[in-house]
This record gives sequence, C-alpha cells and structure tokens, in this order.
Amino acid sequence: MPKYGPFTAWIEIDGVHPAREYQISARSGQSLFVDCFIASQIGQTFSVVWRNSGWDHPTAAHVFVDGQDSGGRVLKGAPGLCARHEGVTDRTTVRRFQFAAVKVVDDYAPLRSPPPSRLGTIQLAIFPIDIIDLGYTPTLATNSLPNVEIHPDSREGYDASVVQQVRLGEPKRLPAQPIVSHRFLGPPLVTFVFQYRSLDVLQAMGVAPCVPTIAFTLRPSGSSLIQGQGHLKRKACSDEEEVHPSSNGQGHKHAHADYTENANLPDTGAEIRVLREKLNALELRRASANESSKKARIGPAPVSIESENVPPAPAPQNGVQLHLGA
Repeated sequence: MPKYGPFTAWIEIDGVHPAREYQISARSGQSLFVDCFIASQIGQTFSVVWRNSGWDHPTAAHVFVDGQDSGGRVLKGAPGLCARHEGVTDRTTVRRFQFAAVKVVDDYAPLRSPPPSRLGTIQLAIFPIDIIDLGYTPTLATNSLPNVEIHPDSREGYDASVVQQVRLGEPKRLPAQPIVSHRFLGPPLVTFVFQYRSLDVLQAMGVAPCVPTIAFTLRPSGSSLIQGQGHLKRKACSDEEEVHPSSNGQGHKHAHADYTENANLPDTGAEIRVLREKLNALELRRASANESSKKARIGPAPVSIESENVPPAPAPQNGVQLHLGA
C-alpha cells in the first residue's frame, strides 16, 4: 500500500477489499506526492481510506476526484486512527463514488464542458490543521460530479488511456455526524495520487502483468483435452480420472477430476464491458495520433503536461468544515 511517514492510504472496492496498487513511486513538488495505478471496473463503488500511525497533531484529508474537491475527513491526531470517505454527503444522505464510462459523443454534438485536467485520478491531500469548532451542519465542497463527454476527434492534451470517470450513486440515508471547522497550518504533508484505469488498459500500458488463462474443453471418455491457442491437451489413461457421458447426454466425472463442464463459460456482460473499454481506448488513441500528425505538418507539436504531474487544487479557505473521521 502507498505509505509516507506515518500515513498510509488505499482505495477500498465495494466496501470489501483494497484495490491492488501498481508502480508505487514518490516525487516532490510543492509538497510530497506518492503516485500509483489501480485497476477500476465500471459499476464498482469505492471508498478512500487512510490511517495515521504516528502523527500526534490533527489533520484534515481532502479527497479530489477527477480534480473536483469532494470533501474529506478530520482525524484528531491520536496515532492508530483510521478514516474512510465513501462519497459526497449532505446533512442526511451519502452518494457513493462509483466508476463509470466516459461518454464519447459524435463530432456534431456540442460538449457541455472540456474534460477535467485530472480526469482518471483520485487524490488524497493530508493537511496539518487547527480545530476551531465542532458542530453538526456540514459545508459541502460539492454535491455533484460532472458527466464527462469527449469528442473522438478533439483530443489535444487528453490522455487517451482514460476511458472511465467517477460518478455518484443513489442517495442513501446517513446518520448525523459531527462536523469540524478547522484552519489550515500549511501545505499538505503528503498527497496520495491514485490513477485509475481499466485492467486491460493497464496491461496494454505495461503497468499490470498479463496473466495467461488456460481454457478447458470437455470431451467424452477416450478422447483428450486439446492444448493449442490456450487449450490444454491431456490424454485419458487408466490411472487418471475420466469424464463419461451419462444417460442424459451430459458428462460426469470421478471425484478427483480437476476440470468441470462449466470451466470455460464466459461472463458475457463482463466481456462486453471489457471490449467496449478497449474500443474506446483505441478510438481515443487513434484520434490523438491523427491530431499529432496534423500538427507535425504545420509546426512543432505542443508540449503537454501529464495529469499525474499536476499538483492538487489549492487548499480550501480556512474555516472549512469537514466530517470528523474518528
């Protein structure tokens, strides 16, 4: 997990397990940044979680989703405390963060707004603070996130690997929580930057390893499983378990067989989502390449700044109110 000094942060998927991080690295700028990639999947919800293992003073952690300040939590300063921010809240409800597809519109449809410069990132900036007051009326940084739309032929400065965005789920009831008014004492102690991409995009980028899969094809007794193009070949013999056809035409196997009839049935819905994301990524990459070649004919190509190298938004003004994390 990404860690700096006493602070550790991670993304929790569907409230169950932490996302696996890839290529964790640190860099310095206006403050220290810890960067990594995570795999995201359309429809998954997530929370931003962090732990203080040794800082003795109060801190406020602000979450920036696709560049939008989405609120955060305050930790009083006792080491060992952990905080979780799962979405945008108001006085009575929470709308959880959820991965969604970026909408690609045709060339003639008007765009509502240009894509955010930090699309595809989840940032957690941890600030040193003074606690001013404790109350129960929150001041929201935002109550919504923009629905990102992109033209396939207008990609200047846009990262073609980003084919997802973060949206908000349906409102759910939330018990009353204490709100802390605080004053910032300086720049962030550390900013954790999680760049989210679909797993197939991370594999295409060389960030995540490609895990080979072996598909099993069930054959009647006396034949073999064929290996070739991902299939395993093994001849049946007397000391191996065999699959025999039953009276209803379906095979059955002995108790120690290591494959089943349903071993290679595909998840059609998941496969369609993966193919759609691959298609979007290829379209964006081709459009970006076309745009670059046009510019090469008329002059030098512009220098673009990668979104992950852009520091987070400036700290909100003093007196901001956040939920008390613990």
